[in-house]
Amino acid sequence: MSVTRVNARESATRLLSTPKDLQVAFLACLGWAEDVYIGTAWARPGWAILELAARHSRVHAVVGLSFQMTDPDALASLAAIGNDTWVSERDTPLFHSKFYLFRSRERTEAIVGSANLTNAAFLSNVECALHVKLSAQESRSWIEVWEGWRNDSTKVTAQWLASYRESWNPPTQGPLRKLADAEDLAGRGSVRNAPGIATPEILAASWPTYERILLRAAIRGTENWLADDQLGYRAALRELRQVASGPLPPAGSVEFQMIVGRKSKRTPVDHGWLGHFQGSGLAQSKLGQDAHLRRDLNALLRLLRGTSMRDDVANEQAAKRIWERVCQEHGLSHAVATRLLTLTRPERFFSVNGKSDRGVANAFDVSMSSLKSWDGYSKALRRLWSSPWFRSAPPSDPLSRELWDARVALIDALVYEHDA
Repeated sequence: MSVTRVNARESATRLLSTPKDLQVAFLACLGWAEDVYIGTAWARPGWAILELAARHSRVHAVVGLSFQMTDPDALASLAAIGNDTWVSERDTPLFHSKFYLFRSRERTEAIVGSANLTNAAFLSNVECALHVKLSAQESRSWIEVWEGWRNDSTKVTAQWLASYRESWNPPTQGPLRKLADAEDLAGRGSVRNAPGIATPEILAASWPTYERILLRAAIRGTENWLADDQLGYRAALRELRQVASGPLPPAGSVEFQMIVGRKSKRTPVDHGWLGHFQGSGLAQSKLGQDAHLRRDLNALLRLLRGTSMRDDVANEQAAKRIWERVCQEHGLSHAVATRLLTLTRPERFFSVNGKSDRGVANAFDVSMSSLKSWDGYSKALRRLWSSPWFRSAPPSDPLSRELWDARVALIDALVYEHDA
């Protein structure tokens, strides 16, 4: 069911009846809110808290503790965002609110209904909520309600949180355990290099959240393979995109070695990021010396480069032709096809190879074998292309823009199995 208007005033009140409705309204409000006031019966780590942490809003929260369903990690995250997090410790009356109020100097809006601050509420449950635009007078009275809850609550401090962690006794069996698993979407796919992040959060993430996840996943010791532009993904992509902007280079040239992922004496940059062919002599020979294959691929890659970034159908059709042309050659596989697609259009495609296929399969709930077929790979692409971070407007910050321009390719940072 789509968003339904239930008020005579245009867009003054909207009914949110699907997870997508709730996500869209929540993200839209976070885009402009300076302060966010939350009153919720339960809070657990997941998508909504990730989105709150990625913004510059001040977060004020009152959270209930009933049935041991509120996770201390969620309280710690909320307290770290705004240092204005409180808990309702009373059993009676039960604190059962589901209240989200967003305020700036110019406007106030609220989402009120059945959604707790959990993954299930925002990503999978059948919830019902109203998205309401408030007048200045209404805004003051609604915030007074929140302040009433706060005045009857206990502030989350480091000392209180340590005590709560020690005494927290989450349900381990029975209906409450099943409910806790459901609230967390237990059994979800895992992302190798971003502990605690999984399929639902990635596919529903906004650009600021996705960028934060990528940057955290790219940390290796003292290095960050995304933040540092002299090594890792950004350095390799900067040089590889120039080479991939024209026809396949002649075999034996420095540019050809870059395409197949070999290191070059001309530059300290490792071009093996995003899947290399260093171990496949046949792949290198075919790409470098087979005149018919090179002619066909040059024409198909030129077609892909000319396809509008906004046209999902045309991009998918062009990519399928490249995939099929590569994979009809003996000794060439999906790894070669996806490397070429990724170097040509890193904002659209990702590489699948022996070091990333397991991670991609786990992260996006597909089988490893399906990623070796066009149908499986394109299904994963369509899921990514429908995500808020893919559909977002280009950011203005230079680093963010460079990452955004390679946003699908950089999934590699989340899933690639780097050697220890």
